[in-house]
Amino acid sequence: MQRIITHVSIDIAKTSLGLEVQRTLIYVESTVASGRTCRMVDRFERLTQDECDDLLDHLVSGVMPGSDLVEARPNSANQMSIF
Repeated sequence: MQRIITHVSIDIAKTSLGLEVQRTLIYVESTVASGRTCRMVDRFERLTQDECDDLLDHLVSGVMPGSDLVEARPNSANQMSIF
């Protein structure tokens, strides 16, 4: 199965509890027999300004349309903390 990212969006909101960042990935999941469009949403809440800045630096230098979703989601053994 192959998963190719087709769209990435990042939304930022300010609430009474701090800043919120939401990243939405839209990707096409395809096999030899079929394909479908899927969506994955990552939400980060109650961030300080510094945390938000660090997170955005990490997110914007990350996945791009055309990337394989496996590259976008490293396994937990290789995953790095963003803070």
